[in-house]
This record gives sequence, C-alpha cells and structure tokens, in this order.
Amino acid sequence: MPADQHRTSSAIEIETIDGNAPWPLCEECKQLFLGPNVTALLRGPSEDALRIKRGNVSMLRSAVNGCNLCRELLCMPFNFKYQGQKIREESGASYIANWPIGPWQNRLRRQEKDERELEKQIEFSFELYDGGVRVTRMGKPASEPGSTSLLFNIGTSFDDVAAVDIEFRHIRVNVFGQKIASHVQTLMTECDTGHQRCHSMRKEVPSRPPSRLLNVSPLYRNKQEHINLEEIPHSSQGLQYAALSYRWGAPQPNATKTQNYNVYLNQILLSSLPQAIIGAVKITRRLGLKYLWVDSLCIQQDSTIDITNELSRMGSIYSNSSITIAASSAVNCNQQILSRHLPKRPMNFRYRTSSGAIGSISLYRSGTIDYPLTEPVGSRAWIFQEYFMAPRILILSKYQVSYICKENSWYDHSLASMHRNRRTKSRRVDLSFPGDWTLLLQQFSRREMSNPVDKLPAIGSIAAYFSPRANGPYLAGIWQSDVHAQLLWSATSQNVLQKPDKWRAPSWSPLAVDGDIRFHVTRINFPDLEIVRAVVTPLSPLVPFGQIREGYLTAKARVVKVLHFHPLYDSLDDGFKFKSWDTFIGETPPVDLPSVFCLLIGWQTKAGQAYGLFVKELDVDCYTRLGLFMIDKSASEELIASFMKAEQKVIRLV
Repeated sequence: MPADQHRTSSAIEIETIDGNAPWPLCEECKQLFLGPNVTALLRGPSEDALRIKRGNVSMLRSAVNGCNLCRELLCMPFNFKYQGQKIREESGASYIANWPIGPWQNRLRRQEKDERELEKQIEFSFELYDGGVRVTRMGKPASEPGSTSLLFNIGTSFDDVAAVDIEFRHIRVNVFGQKIASHVQTLMTECDTGHQRCHSMRKEVPSRPPSRLLNVSPLYRNKQEHINLEEIPHSSQGLQYAALSYRWGAPQPNATKTQNYNVYLNQILLSSLPQAIIGAVKITRRLGLKYLWVDSLCIQQDSTIDITNELSRMGSIYSNSSITIAASSAVNCNQQILSRHLPKRPMNFRYRTSSGAIGSISLYRSGTIDYPLTEPVGSRAWIFQEYFMAPRILILSKYQVSYICKENSWYDHSLASMHRNRRTKSRRVDLSFPGDWTLLLQQFSRREMSNPVDKLPAIGSIAAYFSPRANGPYLAGIWQSDVHAQLLWSATSQNVLQKPDKWRAPSWSPLAVDGDIRFHVTRINFPDLEIVRAVVTPLSPLVPFGQIREGYLTAKARVVKVLHFHPLYDSLDDGFKFKSWDTFIGETPPVDLPSVFCLLIGWQTKAGQAYGLFVKELDVDCYTRLGLFMIDKSASEELIASFMKAEQKVIRLV
C-alpha cells in the first residue's frame, strides 16, 4: 500500500507547485532552513556544513505520521538495495524502502518503550553539492548496512526571494509562461539595440524574405480559433517573424498543398494543426510577434517548383528571423512543446536567504527526474543547419528553456540544469576555413536524414555561408581550394558507411555516404594529385549548394595496381599504416582485386608519410572511390618506390 495513504490530515500541506502536490513534512523539518546563516552553512566546507540532531523515536513518529523527509532519512541505511532502481507507484513514492507503514508502526511501538531508544539521537549534515543538496548521516555504526548519504535536487521559483541564493528553478508545467516570455523579450531588445556582432551576422547572408508567413493573430469564426497564411512581397524588408525548428517525425495531412492553398490564405483552423506548431503559434504571440514561418505550412508540399524555390531561401529565412523556436524535446510534430510531465512530488520548505528574507525552496529526491542524454531534434540533419543559421535561438528542451545569440546566452536554471549541456552563444562565431568546415561536416555526418536525397540541401545554407571564405568552387561537400585534405575522409573507427539506393553525389564526396565520418589531415604539404577540371552541376540553378545532377574530377594522378592484400605476401600491403574501406570492415577489399588501385593524393612530409584513395576501375582511366589508405616512413622502400616510379596520367574520378 502506498505510503501517502497513511498520512494524518494534520501533516498534509496544501501549497502546490504547478499543480504537483508536495509531500507532507513535520514541524521540525519545516524549520530546517530557517536558522541563521543557512546559505553560508550550505555552501561551506563539509566540516562546517548545516547540521541537525534529531531524536530517533521522534523522527520515527513523524515518519509514521507522514513526514516524507523523516522517512527518507530513516530509510537511508536500507536504500542501498534500491540504488539505480525506480519504484514507480501511482502515489509517486520512489526509493523508499520498508514502507508500507505496518512494520514501522511496530518498530515505533517497541522503541517508545525502550529508554535507550528514547535517548538516542541521530545527526545529519546538509550541504550544497553539484547543484543539489547532499544529506549525510553522521556517525553511522559500521555494523549497519547501506549508504550514508542522499542527494536531492533543489529549486525555487523564478521570482522568489530565495532565487538570490539558489541557482536552480522549479520545473514548470507551463514551459513558456508570461514571466519567461517577458524576460526573453528583454533579451531580444538588448540584442537589437546593443549587439554589434549579432547585427553583422544578419548582414552575412543575403536578405530574401520568405514567400509566405503565418499571420498568428487570432481569428475567431464560428467560435473556433483560426490563423491564416500570408503571401509576402519580394520587396519586403525588416519583417519581424519567428521561425520554427522541429522534427516532423509523423505525417502532416493538413500541410499546405495546391488544393488547400487558397483556403489557407483565408483561414487555417488552429486546432487542426500538430501540437508542436500550435505551441509555436502561442510562443510567437507571447513574444509580441505577428508572423511565424513553419516549413509544412509556408511551403507547398506537393509542388517541386515551390520546394526548390524555398530551399534557395532557407539560409536567409532562418538567418533573418527575429528568433528561431527550437522544439528540442519533441519527438515528432504531434508532441506538445508548452507542457511538461513533472518529476515526482517535491518537499517544500521555507528558506532564510543571506539577506534575512524568507523565501521558499523545494527538494526533489535525486533520481526522480528523467534526464535525457540527447534531445530528439539533436539527431536530425535539417535542424543542424537551422541552428547554425539562426542568429537567435529559443530552445525548449525537456526541463529547461534556453536563449542563445552571438553575444549572450541565458537559461532558466531549471532543476535539470545540474545535468544540462550548457550551450553558449551561436555556432557562427569567429569561424575559420577550412578547419571549421570539416569540423561541422563531421558533426553533420552523425545526423539522421529521413529522405536521403536531402543530404546536400540540408547543409547547403552552411556551404553558402562559407563560400566567400573558401576562395574556390564548392564541390558537393568539399571545397576545391582545400581539395587534397578534404578528399581524405573515412568512417570513424569500426563504423561502416552506407550508400543510399539512389545516387546523390560522386564517390569522393563525404556527402555520398551515410554515417559518422572523420577527416585525417588539415593540410597536404606536398600534393601529388593535380586537379585539371572539377565539374559539379546543380539540379537547379536556383539552389547552387543543393542537389546535383552530376559530379566528377579530372586530374593528373599516380595510380598503382594492387596485387593482393595478405600479410604472408611481400606486396603493396607491406607498410600500409592505415586502411579503411568506406562500406566494409576488414583487411581485404569488398571487390575483386584485379580492379583495385591505389590513387596517391599527396605526401604529408618529405620523410615519406603519404595519403591516398583506394579506387576501383570502372572504365579506362575512370575510377570510383572505395576507401582511404595511409603509409608512413616505416613503409618498405619497395612500396614507396612503386608510387614514385608510376607516371602521372589523366584520370577521371566519379
């Protein structure tokens, strides 16, 4: 039977936090944080921490009467049996051993008759620890089993006087209430009026307004709330709008299409839209903005022409938005982003601040909050680009709201902050070429892509941003100005790359495969491959950094035939320091040996360290990439000589 069914009515408190009824406390526990110098004691060294002494029998009596903190502390020696195990009950009881109440009532009856037990006292220390409170039982007998300490998350309200001393805030049911919205508006105003670097960021991307925006001003027709789609003139400048970054994850039957386009220009029933979009509409209104951009509604999803046209504006759409709303925790578009599932019930305390004012705090048993290691949107390729291009981002994660711009970052200090991934400022800060491009491409390669043909468009806006820095043509994922180093990519350790069913990029492009990649060098000091001609033809001239219809390199190169791969033979395999096949793990290649060649890219040092590609001959002097190799100065003279003796010839790499 759950413990809370046995509480006495006098022990139950009425105050709630966002509708989550707190655990009851006894009078002694309620006074715990009201003494002088509480903050200093909590923050002090362990030997000077806040300490209390309680009579064993009186604590047991309070626990039987319903005090949750007394129960937690008395159960401390027994809780070691349940470490890491969540006991989920409808009542919210968790990590509490030896309840139901029956055995503890019997124990109380016995100890109330024992004078030694009546005189026994137990001492506990309380100290701030890693964003929470650690409670330690002092002087626990060595013969007694179990743990000597417990951890609690600690939090207070956003506007409580205790917020001066307590960093973390309550987890709210309403993720983006008016107080948070007002604060974010203030941050946006400060950014608009005082952040020069944020202003310069917007100028780095050509200003092309979206073709359409959602007017989120509410329209009531037949007592139902509507919004509508508006066509935006090409000449419009300085529009204030929010953009939504989210994970579709599910079909959107009410997305904008040719058949409903004219209807949507007049009205869109708000309740017919996915929950994530409804939430974004409400956030946009709370920020005082009139317009919102959402891909499923602002792009005609059944029009290839419209999709291509809007893809060409994608970088500008996010870069010139007033703020990007990132629905970070939503698994799909049907999940709410404005409400949270709260953790277990809190214990509420009055708290004396360092200034002497009385505020309030709450403790949550550590382990009752489910911290996601990654948010759902963190795995999506399109969102990687949207985060990069956005000058300001409002991130709505599972337990925390964050605001990021180029010069500032702010988070609402929710309880989950002790496990937070502190993001600071925009990704577009003092980027360099080529180092930051290859780093971003490595990070992008880990993202998931629902439609394989979108791989190039999903990073196209970032490529367009780097274009002025690259000082050369963009070649479907790599740059000709750094072509020798950027050809030298491979799968990460023990990772097999996958090729999509439909061709989307030449074999030498890291965007031709799916999977986690890495680049091996930042520069080839003595290049051997000489590019004669590089051809990459976009599918549409409107999207020069998007999908392509063809791509190949014509180059002068040394190509050496591979005879066999076997450690028993004295062959080209002797001296290879590193071999990586793109779509295969093992020593031998995944194709017939007679068609495998080594194509030398260049020498890293004069001492003999070199890199190149394993390639397969498709036609006379026409090759496709199979993998990557490296040799170093320990290689046999025969191996090095085999490359140096080979004459350069004109080849095509497709």
